[in-house]
Amino acid sequence: VTSGPQGPLQVNAKDEEIDGQVFRSLTIGDSTLALPRVDLASASASALVPKIVFYDNPQHLKVLQELMMSYRTGDHLLIIGNQGVGKNKLVDRFLQLMCMPRHYLQLHRDTTVQSLTVTPSISGGVVHWEDSPLVKAVIHGHVLVVDEVDKAPLEVVGVLKGLIEDHYMLLADGRRIVGNPTGSQLEPGHIAMHPNFRVLALANRPGYPFLGNDFFATCGDLFSCHAIDNPDVESTRAVLRSYAPRVSTQTIEAIISAFAQLATLQEKGVLSYPYSLREMVNVVKHLDEYPTDGLEVGLSNVFHFDRHDSHTYNIIAEMFKKYGITLPQGMMPSPSGVQLEVQYHDSPTPPAVGEPKHGKEDPDNTPHVGGNTWAGGTGGTD
Repeated sequence: VTSGPQGPLQVNAKDEEIDGQVFRSLTIGDSTLALPRVDLASASASALVPKIVFYDNPQHLKVLQELMMSYRTGDHLLIIGNQGVGKNKLVDRFLQLMCMPRHYLQLHRDTTVQSLTVTPSISGGVVHWEDSPLVKAVIHGHVLVVDEVDKAPLEVVGVLKGLIEDHYMLLADGRRIVGNPTGSQLEPGHIAMHPNFRVLALANRPGYPFLGNDFFATCGDLFSCHAIDNPDVESTRAVLRSYAPRVSTQTIEAIISAFAQLATLQEKGVLSYPYSLREMVNVVKHLDEYPTDGLEVGLSNVFHFDRHDSHTYNIIAEMFKKYGITLPQGMMPSPSGVQLEVQYHDSPTPPAVGEPKHGKEDPDNTPHVGGNTWAGGTGGTD
């Protein structure tokens, strides 16, 4: 059982027995969701339940309440927001409270239809193909979290749309995923979609700088959609204070105010990257762990890459000056003053290079993996 100390919403998650069946009940504020508890007797199912560090705050608790209400209606969920606003954290927290196994799939521009359905694995030096997280979630009735869904090619988006809308997908090995609401006998090679199967899709907002597909325009009508933004000042303060209890209030307030200005510059188009809660958390965690480094060093960990773009970095540096924070110029020295040096040494026994070598012949013709002792083997030197 957890509670949200920073706001009126309270969180309560517990198991309860109703008519002889165990239910997992989640209450946030005045909303409650009760579902039959997923059997976690096997170690594999238990390992799929997210176990994360999450600090309750008013805005995120409100979002969790909205996600819970949409889930209660039986909808698939689409969560849209900039990088670093907490989309993955919120989904994992919801599944953690509900004790639901999660299968994870991250898409990108090179994702293919085949990679949606099969996953390669190596066992005993041999490549095996097994069901992908998508297929496993469909079979067992678990939750499938599809991250970066806006990065997928259009043909992959089309296949996902068919799975969600038509309850149909043709797999690479000839099997078919089909809807079977009546529980009737299936044809050979058909896989019934479990009634508890659910998709939670995560996407960045369309347009610059993410340059992904407008997934909402293509498939938004199939989902219950939620737009996630950076938390408000009160919620941000609660999160940063929880992550860094030893950092002074003055420092935290300066970070919140400065990053609020960065968000304003991004909305006006002056900056392209949407700096978010993720960067603020990284700064305060560094300061809490290494208090002698100072705020400038903690911030340099976030803005170090921007030094390659002098125009952008100067805009950021000038903005931070308004809050009495001076960002360092040039490359950052080691905080401890230690100078690092790379030394190169020649190998005392370099391998001899001669004529091509033919390995030993195995009279039993036994397969050999690795090394160069046997003819037909691959890799390495003796």
